[in-house]
Amino acid sequence: MRRGRTQYVVATLVFTLLIALTIGFSLLPWIGEYHLRAWEKYQTVGDRARMDGLLEKSESYYRAALIEAQKIGDRKRVGITSQYLASLRSLNEPGQNAGSVTQRADREFLVWGSPLDYLVGGKQKRRHKNLEMAMRPLLEREHATAIDSPERLIDLGDSQMQMFKYDNAKELYRQAGDANANKNAPFVEVKIIDRLAQVEFAEQHYKVAQEYVDQALQVLRLAPSRDMEILLLLHKAQTLAESGHVPEAKAICRQIMESSVVQEKPPYKWYVDVILGQCVSTSGHHQRALQLLQACTLSAPKLFGELSRNTARSYETLGEALIQAGRQDEAYACYQKVFQIRDQQDTSGKETKAKLFVYESFRYTSLKRHNIAIALCELALKKRQEQFGVNHRKTTSLVGHLKTAVEGAKDFTRAKQLQRRIEQLLSTGETDAGGK
Repeated sequence: MRRGRTQYVVATLVFTLLIALTIGFSLLPWIGEYHLRAWEKYQTVGDRARMDGLLEKSESYYRAALIEAQKIGDRKRVGITSQYLASLRSLNEPGQNAGSVTQRADREFLVWGSPLDYLVGGKQKRRHKNLEMAMRPLLEREHATAIDSPERLIDLGDSQMQMFKYDNAKELYRQAGDANANKNAPFVEVKIIDRLAQVEFAEQHYKVAQEYVDQALQVLRLAPSRDMEILLLLHKAQTLAESGHVPEAKAICRQIMESSVVQEKPPYKWYVDVILGQCVSTSGHHQRALQLLQACTLSAPKLFGELSRNTARSYETLGEALIQAGRQDEAYACYQKVFQIRDQQDTSGKETKAKLFVYESFRYTSLKRHNIAIALCELALKKRQEQFGVNHRKTTSLVGHLKTAVEGAKDFTRAKQLQRRIEQLLSTGETDAGGK
C-alpha cells in the first residue's frame, strides 16, 4: 500500500515536472523576444541621450540594455552595449570631455541638427516606433503633472523631437507657451519660440523658422542675454544657409565671430565654424571651407564626445565640402565616420559600405542636393567594382541607383547612357564564378 502511494507521488512529481518543462520551453521564444525588444528600447534611448550629451542618463540606459542582453546570452548585443559603455567611461575621465560637461551645465546651448539629422529612414522609423510605445506611459504621466510647468513641457517637447514626432513636439511647445503666458518670464518665452523655430526647420519650412527666430530676438530684448542672442543668431544663420541665402548667413557668422562669447566658449566657436564652413564651401572658396571644417572635426570630439551627433555633423559637413571641391575619394573616409557614429554601423565590409553610401545618397536626393547624391553613388559603385570587377552583375543595382540620382538632377543624357550600361551588364556581366 505504502509502496503504491510512493509510486503515485513520484509519478505525479515527474508528470508535473514534464508539464513545467514543456511550458517553460514553449515560453522561451517569447521570453527571448521580450528581452530583445527591451534591449533595443534601452539601447535606442541610450543612443539618443549620448548624442545629446546626456552621458549619465545614457550610461544608465546602456547598463539596462546590457542586463537584457545578458539574460538571453546574446554575445553580439552584449559586445555592442559593452563597447558603448566603455566609450562613455573614457569620456567621463577627467580632462577627456570638458565640453560635454559644459553642455550639460549650459542647457540653453541648443545645436540644431543638419537637415539630414531630421530625416527618418525606414529602420529609424521602426526603432522610434518601438521607443515611442515603450515611453508613452511615462510621457503621459509626466505630461499630466507638467501641464502648468513651462520648463517641464519644453523638456517633454524635446523628447518628442528626439523621436522625430514633430507634431507632438509643436503641440507641447505651444502648451508651454500657454503655461508661461501669465508668468512674466520672457527668457522662457524666448526658449519656447526658438523650439518652435527648430520644429519648422526640421520640417524644412525655413521661412517660418526664420520668422520665429526673429520673433525670439525681439522678445529677448526684455531679458537680455548675450549667450542666448548669439545662439539665436546662429540658428538664423543656419536657416538662411539652408534656404539658399548664403551671403546673409555669412554676414551673420562674421558678426558672431567678433563676439566675446565665441572667444570664451569653444562650443559656440565650433557651431559658427560649421555654419560658416558650409557657406564658404557653397560660395566656391573650397580651401578656406576645408580649413574651417577640418578644425571642427578635431574640436568636436573634445567638446562633445567621440560618439556625439555634433561630431558626426562635423564629418558630414566636411564630406560635403570635399565633394564640392571635387575630392570625392577623400570624402569617403568622412562618411565612413558618420555611419559609425550616427548609424552604429561596422563599415569594414565592402558590401556594407556600398549599401550605406547608397542609402545616404537617397537622403540627399530627398533634400534635392543632387550633386552630393550622385557623388555618393559613384563612390559606392567604385568600391563595388573594386570588389567584384567592372563588368560584374553585382554592380548592376548600383548603376541603377546612380541612374536614379542622375535623373533627379535632370541629366537625362547621362541617365540614358547609364541605362545602356545596365542592359549591357544584365546581358553579358560576369557571374560570381567569374564566367559570362
